[in-house]
Amino acid sequence: MSWFEQRARPFPWRTERTPYRVWVAEAMLQQTRAETVVPYFLRWMDTFPTVSDLARAEVEQVLAAWEGLGYYRRAHALHRAARRIVTCDGGRFPSDEAGWRSLPGVGPYTAAAVAAFALGHRTVAVDGNVRRVGARLRADAAPVDAELRQTLAPLLPASDPARGTEALIELGATVCSPRAPDCGACPLRPGCAGAAMGEPTAFPARLRRASVPTRRRWALVALDEDRIWLERRPEGGLLGGLWGVPQRETAPHGRPLPEVRHAYSHFALRLVPVLVDGAPPPPEDGRDAGWSGPEQRARLPLSKVDRMVLSRLREAGLLAS
Repeated sequence: MSWFEQRARPFPWRTERTPYRVWVAEAMLQQTRAETVVPYFLRWMDTFPTVSDLARAEVEQVLAAWEGLGYYRRAHALHRAARRIVTCDGGRFPSDEAGWRSLPGVGPYTAAAVAAFALGHRTVAVDGNVRRVGARLRADAAPVDAELRQTLAPLLPASDPARGTEALIELGATVCSPRAPDCGACPLRPGCAGAAMGEPTAFPARLRRASVPTRRRWALVALDEDRIWLERRPEGGLLGGLWGVPQRETAPHGRPLPEVRHAYSHFALRLVPVLVDGAPPPPEDGRDAGWSGPEQRARLPLSKVDRMVLSRLREAGLLAS
């Protein structure tokens, strides 16, 4: 705790610890660096200061506020859960971990984090940072989260257990790093079995990542002066609810442009924009589609890869803005 009080990074979600603020922050922090999250969190809280504001918003507004963070299912889940809290629970947040786990998109870590930080429960929230700290303390190559919670719980201070949980997270994020832990700066080194063995990076054992496949697709670029034809992605699919240039599995007739490359978590995309004549046919499932000018594009939620396509078109002098 003493170490944490001196070295804690001043993130905005570490003040005004309401269930809503903690929940939103933890959703954003999944698979995203804390420093990256800061401007998104501040913008989100300005746009949707309460769970009721989020529940009332249209999905396009939610996705626009999330744009750039990636993993858009997190935004969809927040929106669905907010509507459930407001419409079914009278705006009341769950009072325990089990209740939080019942909400869309809330897993064991997020439920424990809200219980600890916003509700003051004595619980250890095990994320990747805490899992690494616990594994090295125990010299455990394959840690089980439930066991780690039991091992680490006695370390939490009696007067402010939430700060102890947060200190463990901070320790893993800033000192007990995956490849180059600074054991000399670690306040838990005297009790760390991994450090005593001289090989803390052996714990937990690294899992070999499977190589991701590469997918080649084509983007149908239809232009009408400063307008471009865009369609809304299917809600249940990749980038669901976002707008973008229509994509196809086979090459259309037209003028190809330099490809755009983008890496997702489970595949690498090689997207070839192709200039086509006239507007593509609208989606057969009735999704929205149409011409989009500069002002409309500024408001629509677009994926990173679609922003890259628009940038290529501007660089080629095909699109003004």
